[in-house]
Amino acid sequence: MKKVIITLLCLLWYSAIAMPQWTSSHIDAQDKKVALFLDKLLVEGFEPSILNSVDQAANTLSLEAPFAIGSGNAHSMSTSSYPSVKLGVGIGVSIFTINPNALLNSVVHNIDQFTSNLSSLDSTSITNVPDDFFSLFANTLTDVPIPYYSFYFKIGLPEASQFLSDFPMDIGFRIGFIPNAGALLPSSLGIGSYTFKTGGFNIGVEARMQLLKASIFYTDIRLSADFSWREIAVGSKVNLPDEVTNGSSGLVDKNGVPVFLGGAYASVYGEYSYRSSLRPSMSYTWSGFVFSPRLFMGIDIPVIGGLYFGAGPDVNFGSVDISMNVNIDYTTSVSNLRPNTGTFPPGFDLTPYQGTREGSLKTTSGVKRTAFNAYDFRLIAGIQFFFMNFSLEYGVVSKHFAVTFYPFAIKF
Repeated sequence: MKKVIITLLCLLWYSAIAMPQWTSSHIDAQDKKVALFLDKLLVEGFEPSILNSVDQAANTLSLEAPFAIGSGNAHSMSTSSYPSVKLGVGIGVSIFTINPNALLNSVVHNIDQFTSNLSSLDSTSITNVPDDFFSLFANTLTDVPIPYYSFYFKIGLPEASQFLSDFPMDIGFRIGFIPNAGALLPSSLGIGSYTFKTGGFNIGVEARMQLLKASIFYTDIRLSADFSWREIAVGSKVNLPDEVTNGSSGLVDKNGVPVFLGGAYASVYGEYSYRSSLRPSMSYTWSGFVFSPRLFMGIDIPVIGGLYFGAGPDVNFGSVDISMNVNIDYTTSVSNLRPNTGTFPPGFDLTPYQGTREGSLKTTSGVKRTAFNAYDFRLIAGIQFFFMNFSLEYGVVSKHFAVTFYPFAIKF
């Protein structure tokens, strides 16, 4: 990036006479040239890479995001008839790995490597940014853990027929909320900073029917339907080092007209500083449904608890909306101006020609909506111990995990 800044400053110093048609003062002319240069970086350099990365991320998320919709719906072998009631309150997380170090290292590494790549851009790559330049940034969205709070309630159906007497059933619902996962992760790196945000909700219904009961051994089938809306956003900020360089430039007045003094165009020698920060951000939201028939079997010991195992397909459909923006904030400063060429009259005041200007540029070209109609096969294992329930879920297709803990899960 240092080469970019040096090249830019050279353009600013030596092109003022060749391109004098500005409509403001000397410092504003320099500021406008900076803005034009950075706009070219955005349009010709970043936007093609953003579009490519958004496409890749949308396709990946349409396969991986649906797993989180049905996560956390794992309960012990407690299916029974009216007036039995079951309820619980718990927390969980949907993640791509159950190794905490691997999770943290992947998320942080992606952003760290991306910000390093930004700071290493040079003048030869301004308009030739690789198509996968933003892929590390986009991939972070698939690695961010998605936590959730969950509450469920179930009630047994009356044994109103011989069928319901032979095969006890219960029905219930659950609701969940997705808190902000950003508080779980670091917020700064050596050369920049980043932010994460998650949010959303989940609602679902389920019916269960007991197929077999032999002493403490149980088998049941379950059919659930869930709807979820969720959001994940990630942002990064890379502060580039200040650059202060001395150089010469043609002088223009407040109307943008080159100043002609002593039979020649006047030029000045001064101090030019340039500072910028890049703030890429990316977000996605998804809304969708999942239908899940499952077969469970396990043991249930009254009061003490038990073990259970389940498996079944997930049929998902919905859509993923993803967008990427890149903001560039910059500050251009011209100071310590003094005559260089031309005859300056005594007392000629250069103060109005110098100063500081701040600006910001933004591109919003990376926006995409992708519909998903995904299939997964979920494996579930859990344990109930007194009033506590713990479960682990795995998606065979998505290769994602969900871990759920209900510290309060009772039936009566």
